[in-house]
Amino acid sequence: MRWSHLGHKDIVNVMDGSRLGRVGDADLVFDPATGAIEGMVVHSPGWLGSWLGALVGLRRQMTVPWSAVRRLGPEVLIIEFSAARLPRRAESPERW
Repeated sequence: MRWSHLGHKDIVNVMDGSRLGRVGDADLVFDPATGAIEGMVVHSPGWLGSWLGALVGLRRQMTVPWSAVRRLGPEVLIIEFSAARLPRRAESPERW
């Protein structure tokens, strides 16, 4: 499957049912030695929206390990990620 086919899918956390963002807005994290996907940085829009929220620093992001991906459905990418790891401001992304 191509990344472009995943772009429109929502990322949903099965632990609490929250929508974290869209796959197309996420950045992949690769292992430089092997080229394997290690995780993805999910950008969630703030209350001002994605573009304006990023401009004023209210956009949130979190890094989700690739091992947290559980299912790929027709409309969603389902992850299992602890609710204790809440998104932080974009200036200080959370690492796993």
